[in-house]
Amino acid sequence: MMIEIHDDINVDEYNKLRVEVGWEIKNPLIVEKAIRNSTIIKKATYDSKTVGMARAIGDGMSYLLVDVVVSSKYQKQGIGKKLVNSIIDAIKNETMAGEYSTINLISIRGMEKFYESCGFEAVPFGYNGKGMRIKIEK
Repeated sequence: MMIEIHDDINVDEYNKLRVEVGWEIKNPLIVEKAIRNSTIIKKATYDSKTVGMARAIGDGMSYLLVDVVVSSKYQKQGIGKKLVNSIIDAIKNETMAGEYSTINLISIRGMEKFYESCGFEAVPFGYNGKGMRIKIEK
């Protein structure tokens, strides 16, 4: 299987992938803003079909890995790992010599082992406390 990685995604591709894994569709205006404000976007294609994506938002020192999604039909084939590694590589390339960057994420329950296989460590460890989250709804 020849998977290609691209540095873009559009609103329709984004929402289609969400539906394929059982997530809800997001408002296209919000998706467009999220895509525009993403620091790094990676899209996986197979035979010109979008089969996965991942995004990172960040400021050059700290990044948040979000929206790692692989179509249900294409899971367990290394595509997610390829997407995550392409984001890690992009951040490595942007990190200045002698400096470091951090990549944070909140895993969906049950996917922790996948992220550990990509080099992430479960929090808390070292001086890190528990990951935390607040959901704002209107």
